[in-house]
Amino acid sequence: MALRDRLDVEGADDVVAVRRCGRAGPPEVGAGEEHEGSSDGDRERPRELDTRAGTPPLPQRHSLCTVAHGIVPFHTIRPMGFAYGSIDELGTGVFRKVRRALGVTAFGVNAMVLPPQTGWFEHFHNEQDELYFVHAGRAGFEVEGERFDLGPGGVCHVESTTPRRVWNAGEETLVLLIVGGKGGYIGRDGEMVDPEDEERRRAFSAGEEAVIRRLPD
Repeated sequence: MALRDRLDVEGADDVVAVRRCGRAGPPEVGAGEEHEGSSDGDRERPRELDTRAGTPPLPQRHSLCTVAHGIVPFHTIRPMGFAYGSIDELGTGVFRKVRRALGVTAFGVNAMVLPPQTGWFEHFHNEQDELYFVHAGRAGFEVEGERFDLGPGGVCHVESTTPRRVWNAGEETLVLLIVGGKGGYIGRDGEMVDPEDEERRRAFSAGEEAVIRRLPD
């Protein structure tokens, strides 16, 4: 996938595109990945720390990032935490590895693409709940004996150990985004970057929706 990851390199005249930094420890299996028999050997592992003379050891939670002109130690890099792309860039097949491609570690997320007259097996999970979002097409679900269809924009949450089955219920390709997670709801923890936006946020909460009707600067 042609990821759009960016890192700021201090002292450089330009911001260079790099591969996302690895993190210590193997990433958790994302939503949908266990169905493909993923193993630890298939996962990208963090690179070794740079211990060359004159290069300070990197924090244990980070590895090195490869830039256009070689290896740059972490102390010269300021990570910018985002990556983006499209499902079409993730190749072909039923499962598209969104989590792996974008470097998501906080939760599992993958896309499922089902051609007409196909469906996925009835299954459940040992730990993670799943949220299904219908991006395109029409999805058929069977959960605890109940059958229902959802079109674009439809969402379905299924708790971990609840058996579920999903299939393409339409004549077009079905595209689902599947998010998996466990451990509970974090709660609202957003903070405004611009202090002036804090007042606008409070006004919005009070019902003044006009405060968000503006174009980005």
